[in-house]
Amino acid sequence: MTALAGLPEGYVAREAHWDDPDVVALRAAMGAEVMPLYADDDLSQQKVSPPSADDVIVTLALSAGDGPAVATASLVRVGEFTELKRVMVLPEHRRKGLASWLVAAIEDHARRLGLDRIVLQTGFRQTGAIALYEASGWTRIPPFGPYAGDEVVSVCFAKELRDG
Repeated sequence: MTALAGLPEGYVAREAHWDDPDVVALRAAMGAEVMPLYADDDLSQQKVSPPSADDVIVTLALSAGDGPAVATASLVRVGEFTELKRVMVLPEHRRKGLASWLVAAIEDHARRLGLDRIVLQTGFRQTGAIALYEASGWTRIPPFGPYAGDEVVSVCFAKELRDG
């Protein structure tokens, strides 16, 4: 584990496998938090399959000291797109800059790989996520790839990496 520039004090970052038990637990917590938000919405337009470990370019995990991961984000190949996915910070660790740090770290990783653009999808009820991406310089785009046609739930963004 490594402490990296800009990471809030007391937290350490590491690359993790998509199937790392801490990361799996964080994704499960995210699902438990997010899915009830959309229980009454029509999700039939979404043709989304969960990524497999083979689709993942990098997964980052943040821990408080030597403890289990409390935050994660991944960069994933989704068809012709490269997508920021599964940004999750446990509630008791929010409002400390961890999500912003993860988004910036994933962007930096994508730049080092020579990528020009990455995309993401979130849901319209996830106002905190939308605010994070807008504050981080992401631009709204029409639903793409597996989210194409979903004008009900999906809020999609892109980040052009060559311009900073």
